[in-house]
Amino acid sequence: EAPLQDFFGIPWGRQVKFESALFSNPEGRSFNCSIPMPFRKEARLSVENQSPKDCSAFFYEVDCTVGDRLPEPLAYFHARYRRENPTTPKKDFEILPQVKAKGRFLGCNVGVRPMGKLGEPFWFGEGEMKIYVDGDEQYPTLVGTGTEDLVGSAWGLGKFNHLYQGCLLSEKEDGVWGFYRYHVPDPVYFHQSIRVTLQQMAGGTTSQLRNLPPSELPELVADHKVFNSATHGQQEGAWHNFEAPQDVSCTAYWYQTLPAPVFPALEPYSERIRNLGFKPR
Repeated sequence: EAPLQDFFGIPWGRQVKFESALFSNPEGRSFNCSIPMPFRKEARLSVENQSPKDCSAFFYEVDCTVGDRLPEPLAYFHARYRRENPTTPKKDFEILPQVKAKGRFLGCNVGVRPMGKLGEPFWFGEGEMKIYVDGDEQYPTLVGTGTEDLVGSAWGLGKFNHLYQGCLLSEKEDGVWGFYRYHVPDPVYFHQSIRVTLQQMAGGTTSQLRNLPPSELPELVADHKVFNSATHGQQEGAWHNFEAPQDVSCTAYWYQTLPAPVFPALEPYSERIRNLGFKPR
């Protein structure tokens, strides 16, 4: 269950031309998905218009095969949208809340909107992606580093679209970030459970932090103290990481055996579109 455009790989209600291994939008006006979705007896796809506007035309095409030999037990395709606006500092955003089953995590697309004065020139992407599998508690089996590394880049992030990773929206051009990572050649399997999170960590230099109003000074990761010019400001170019509230949305994709998890209902339409009318900085 997910908003239409988020399901097809693009957060924040933006139309973007792109192609990946799982989704494509060739001219910025259509959605295509090529993820296999096996079923035994029947399958149903539904689209609900929850906006106040009429949809005058809706075209779709569904391709399927019948008579396939399917494994036992069968892992079914799942997709789930989540958004937190804002997130809570020092509490990782859950891309996929814990699922207890056997299956494969296929990946996700993520949208991030830095909040308040902590947008540019501050860097949003110091957070780690963490994948907890099969009973992991304090420490995840898989853990990354900066967010741009998650999508195959380094030392900052620009716009690109590759088969398994990409960044379709940038804060400088679009006012927000939108990126994806699909674990196709590097499958993430789980046998008992899985939980996937994204750390809410940003960063900036001493001189950048010095310009913030007192009410927005963050707590630094290094010593868990609020930035103070007298104690943290000896070097103007020094880099400081801090956990900050952000507006984060995601759609996660995975396969799992039944029974399917029961998640809370999506937030109302009015909440899902809140703050989507922003403009680039």
